[in-house]
Amino acid sequence: MLINLAAFYSVITIPIYLYGFPLFVEKFRDWGRMGVGYPTMDGQMICFAIFCLIFLVPQKSKMVFNLKMACLLIGIIAQNTGTAMVTMAVLAMTAFVKKPGKTTSYFVFIVPLVAAVVIQQYYSNPQFFTEMLFIANNKINQILNPELTANVGDLDTLQMRVVQYEMINNIMERNILFRLFGVGGQAYIENEFKLTLAAYGIFSFACFVFSFLWISFLSIMSKNRNKFLILIIMVIWGFTSYTLSSIHLFTTSFCFSMVFAYTYVSGSLSKKEFDTEEIIEKKNLKNTTPTVPR
Repeated sequence: MLINLAAFYSVITIPIYLYGFPLFVEKFRDWGRMGVGYPTMDGQMICFAIFCLIFLVPQKSKMVFNLKMACLLIGIIAQNTGTAMVTMAVLAMTAFVKKPGKTTSYFVFIVPLVAAVVIQQYYSNPQFFTEMLFIANNKINQILNPELTANVGDLDTLQMRVVQYEMINNIMERNILFRLFGVGGQAYIENEFKLTLAAYGIFSFACFVFSFLWISFLSIMSKNRNKFLILIIMVIWGFTSYTLSSIHLFTTSFCFSMVFAYTYVSGSLSKKEFDTEEIIEKKNLKNTTPTVPR
């Protein structure tokens, strides 16, 4: 369900952005992005869907897989966020490790399709394409050189998050109790680590950080077949929490919980049940593969 909804959202977002919609509000049209919601949150939701598509949910055929993947990748490009870029790099490396042969064949089909969409956008609206390219370049520069100032101050979203925390930190320094127990739920920072520290205090912050280490340690020590994928989910959740108030946003917290639970449960299946699913997947792919008459 997550895959299908994310693919549908990725496709429907672009015409809504370009041509509007009865309930669409103009001010939500982000500069240099084809997003009509919260780009960073939407990008991470799509990344979780891509994770499920590649590693967890078998598709009826390669064509169905490629079609959904192309839609999701178009969605990633449309959101144009630095967090999604880093997450996709992790997913690509994981795919090459877990499924090297399949991943290569997927790229052969999907990359030209996405490139065709990008080229079409360039020729139909070169100014907007330049704006998207500028933001993408800006985000990459922030990731590679976080200490350098971004090209445009308003686009330096990492620095904006630092300013958000510094404003609340000035309040926390006035009272030691604020440092221990936080200033309460009225605090808001687009960084779950700093938000937890500011809103709920150092003890809650320590528990939140410890949860990453604890879950990762349990995954490594367990006999779950998907322990490597669980570690990747924790990495993605770390990226998400670094640039979003991930727990407070229903979309990100729901996607993480659902994908984590599904990955863990499917990895706990007996070998017989797992082999049965693999056989069904291979049969589906074989039955839908076209044959060339001799």
